[in-house]
Amino acid sequence: MMDDEEEFVIGDDTRMDDEADEDWDDEEWDEHENEDVAPPPLAPDCVTDAIRGFAHASAPIFLAGDGNINYSPTSLWMALALTTTGASGETRRELQTALRSQDATADDLRDFRSALNATGVHRIADSLWIRGGITPHREWLAGIRRCEAEVFDHEPFGQTTGRRMSDWVSEHTNGMIKPNIDVEPLSVLVLLNALISNGRWNSTFDKELTRPETFHGMHGDALTPMMHQTSTAIGYTRGDGWTKVTLPFRGRQGGVSVILPDESVRLDRLLDNAPLLDEAFATPATRSWRRQVDLTMPRFVTGATFDTDALQTRLNALGIARAFDPGRAEFSAMADDPLYIGQAIQETRMEVTEEGAKAAAYTMFGISYLGGPPPKPDTTVTVRVDRPFIYELYANLPGDNGTAPLFLGVLRDPPDTAGL
Repeated sequence: MMDDEEEFVIGDDTRMDDEADEDWDDEEWDEHENEDVAPPPLAPDCVTDAIRGFAHASAPIFLAGDGNINYSPTSLWMALALTTTGASGETRRELQTALRSQDATADDLRDFRSALNATGVHRIADSLWIRGGITPHREWLAGIRRCEAEVFDHEPFGQTTGRRMSDWVSEHTNGMIKPNIDVEPLSVLVLLNALISNGRWNSTFDKELTRPETFHGMHGDALTPMMHQTSTAIGYTRGDGWTKVTLPFRGRQGGVSVILPDESVRLDRLLDNAPLLDEAFATPATRSWRRQVDLTMPRFVTGATFDTDALQTRLNALGIARAFDPGRAEFSAMADDPLYIGQAIQETRMEVTEEGAKAAAYTMFGISYLGGPPPKPDTTVTVRVDRPFIYELYANLPGDNGTAPLFLGVLRDPPDTAGL
């Protein structure tokens, strides 16, 4: 039985109009503000720096290929970080190197989680599921609890447990993701991370201005619902071969950045050019030059699922290999049994509309047992996002270095708009 906990609903407690948009704010976020409550902890620099570095290194690997793809580097990083706490030897060193997390402690993971959840716009949760018959080391289990992960012990790991894991993911993503989790027979421990964001634009798009226009996809053109903002002050940066615009959420709790390659630059060429991509990602959204922008961009819904083979291939490319190898994996800090990562899944979903952006992700690891210069301020620029682009949904966190890339993606082809 899951522990009783306060119902979690992502939303915004401030309204754009006198009445909430019933298609968007069907539930409200209650922050329970109280002057006597201590302020939330600052997001530790060692965690936010590590997540950003991991995101920028992994983006060319995860976003390569064909079609519209996105993933959550933050959800993946958190699930791997919890897995790392049980690793030892070369396995631990590989994981820490890839995650850039040598200095991060269980308390740091807990404080990052608390800082992100305190925004009221983003929410992250973790859980550990333990199969009956395995006895994790007490010290490791204490560290998992210190990270404020839920622990479900003595689970049968049959269909019933799989359904309960699926329900846990659905609950912690507000129903945006409803997976059908089938736990591998050899799994004895399962680590789950769930992440959700729901932000309203600081300046919403007028629905009356949305109309079908051509999106020039990599595999052909198609009419797509295009949203419009006129002379709106938003973040704007011009780089070498790219333009970046940033749409902030209300309350300064994050937003979405769009990196649009110039018409002469193919999106995959930008993804393959590490210095250019690093420059585009490294421009902090909170430090972009504010410009009056006439913006046109598509309304869309997208998502992706990475199964064990897909995740293992990409994590191998990042230097994480031993953890998946039954003959070389070292997880002696978890338990005395010979363990390795036998199952890995990430699923995402993201919706971008006139009101704002919603996104959700879950990541699962099954641990198996072995038998540029400032622009002129007096002009308005026009940005048409009508060709392939890269996007990032980020969170602003308390502290001097508190920006975390929660979701990264590419839109290569005319997007799906069903259900929006």
